[in-house]
Amino acid sequence: MAMLELMGVTKSFGKLMAVNDVKLSVDQGELRGLIGPNGSGKTTLFNLITGFMKPTKGKIIWKGEDITRQSPHTRAEKGIVRTFQITTLLKDMTAAQNVNIAHHCHLGISLFQQFLGMRKMRGRERLIEQKALEILGKLDLAGVRDEIAANLPHGHQEALALAIAIAAEPELILLDEPVTGMNPVEKMAMMQKIRMLNKNGVTILLVDHDMRAVLGTCQKLTVLNFGHIIAEGTPEEICKNKDVVEAYLGCGTQYA
Repeated sequence: MAMLELMGVTKSFGKLMAVNDVKLSVDQGELRGLIGPNGSGKTTLFNLITGFMKPTKGKIIWKGEDITRQSPHTRAEKGIVRTFQITTLLKDMTAAQNVNIAHHCHLGISLFQQFLGMRKMRGRERLIEQKALEILGKLDLAGVRDEIAANLPHGHQEALALAIAIAAEPELILLDEPVTGMNPVEKMAMMQKIRMLNKNGVTILLVDHDMRAVLGTCQKLTVLNFGHIIAEGTPEEICKNKDVVEAYLGCGTQYA
């Protein structure tokens, strides 16, 4: 049984078909790339999977359960978490505080409870802080734990967004343009972090326009064009696919 399965998923906005009869299956442990030209439906598909949009028709199945009409919050509780193209950080708080709050939200601990400082919460607080520091360390952010998020370089901000997603203890992470705006060194570091996360058991579905990064990282690719899936396969197979080359000229044959 696939971890995630989309069965004939369609999303229309009036006469515009943003996603059209998509059939997609993602197995546990995959590191899958989702690529395609601008306007091909990638972000819409992410929104459908995470519940920020509801499909016009079709079903979304998560580990055998129909979650088509479930809320983003419910899906996140089940282990489906995403990042966004525009980094959404608490910019006036430190890196550690950002991850701490993500843990609190995941565990259902209110800010009122945190500020009240109840004795029964203190032990849990220490565990949360320790876990946050472990996550920051794995993403090479331990050295900036006390830095205000707004003051961090762009690459560190994107890594912090990933840390916040990890704090929700996901089974599946959907990464939307994780290396946008990064220099080559930052891109390489980020893709190494993504590979490490996948090796630690998290299934990943990744969208990015940097073909070198995607081809060098993902085990399998799905290609969208005008809302349709036009190809699936390994990086080597995709780069030899004539339909992909015609639809998406950014697909080169050289990859890291």
